Amino acid sequence: MKKATIIISSLVLIAVVLFLYTTFKPSAVDKEITSVIYSTEEGVEKQSVVQLVGSVQRHSFSSRVFQGRLTVDHDLAYDVKLSESGSGFFGTIVFSDSYIDIQTKGTVYASKELDRIWIWLDELDKRYDMENGYIAGPASTQAEANDIARSLIEGQ
Repeated sequence: MKKATIIISSLVLIAVVLFLYTTFKPSAVDKEITSVIYSTEEGVEKQSVVQLVGSVQRHSFSSRVFQGRLTVDHDLAYDVKLSESGSGFFGTIVFSDSYIDIQTKGTVYASKELDRIWIWLDELDKRYDMENGYIAGPASTQAEANDIARSLIEGQ
């Protein structure tokens, strides 16, 4: 009887450890999303790529966090931390200068699978001399990019 209790307790312990390991183990992310840079006001539309490299890790039983590098338009790279929120991930791109001033450089919405993304980034405004510049994908036209943005913001 004692032996059976020890065996059953050991199997339960092993099952709990395996469950916790698979639940909290980080999963690698390396995605490249064909995207469109656009402005709602100037009619700017340019093909580009968004790259996400990092990992997704569960921090509690209900939320996940993507932590890694976001590269926009081939050379604008930022370290980001996106937290799962409802139907996807959300985060801000921040920059702190030598005076310890923290500035928001952009915002990021992404789907739970990190296969759809919408970004507002002030560097795009500067680079392409526009206002309200965005990048969204996967998309090949501004109309598709707007549909992606709308679906992510509405939580679909």
